[in-house]
Amino acid sequence: MSSPAPFHLLKLPTVVLSDVLDYLKISDIFILRATSRKTTCAVKQSIGHANKRQSEDRRFFELNIYACQDYFEIIFSKLTAHINLYKGSDVNRVLETISDFLENLRVCINIDISDLYNEGDIKRLVAFIVRKKISVNNLKFEGKNISNKLFRGLFKSKATRLTVRRTAHNIQLHDIDLMVHCTSVTLSGINLDSDHLNVLVKKWKENSSLEYFVAGQMESPLEKSVILEGTNSRQRSEDTRLYRYENYEFLTTCNNGKVSDLTIFENCFFLFVFGDFITT
Repeated sequence: MSSPAPFHLLKLPTVVLSDVLDYLKISDIFILRATSRKTTCAVKQSIGHANKRQSEDRRFFELNIYACQDYFEIIFSKLTAHINLYKGSDVNRVLETISDFLENLRVCINIDISDLYNEGDIKRLVAFIVRKKISVNNLKFEGKNISNKLFRGLFKSKATRLTVRRTAHNIQLHDIDLMVHCTSVTLSGINLDSDHLNVLVKKWKENSSLEYFVAGQMESPLEKSVILEGTNSRQRSEDTRLYRYENYEFLTTCNNGKVSDLTIFENCFFLFVFGDFITT
């Protein structure tokens, strides 16, 4: 049995094409739009109609962007499927796809970056996120090399959860200023010394938005006395310790009343805001 011949959707008359698109879900229309610039223009008018007539559950819409090796990959995810929208090296196509989705659809953005990719394109992507004030749920960078400009750009993005792993980077004091304005930061393999962490805790106490901060796998051993100096931190009581390790867990209070747990090991530091249920 022979396979059916390809169906040339764009060759349909405008009225007929509109009727066909009326049967598509809003998410399927966006998938169709992302296949090429021709389809983007062809189905532009259908979005408004679809928004009015459909009640598709959009809480689980995600746009996942991967930058790895020598290409970008964009995957659109919804509750029932994961669809590959684009795989290639055109950063402009990536920016256009993000803009198109955000202009017409509420979608969660996740970005996963490897330093194997061209840093110039990554800088454009991150700068675009910062300039457009795009809300990013998860932003991850993993690799051995990163420029100062890109490193700071990652923090300026104000992603809800930012993760930077295995990166050789010398932390500066103005990097700390950017960190405390994030919500959740995980650093691995980046060497923060005790003085830097002391500054971070003090800035957090000034009414920071930071609720979760982890720095691990650091080369230089941490000194608790240096980190806690001038922070008015107090040691957790034995009954309220999380890890049950003596002399490692402390509490400190922010100016707005938030209480944070500080856990300090030799090569790892945690700051975690628990909220009102903390007991001292």
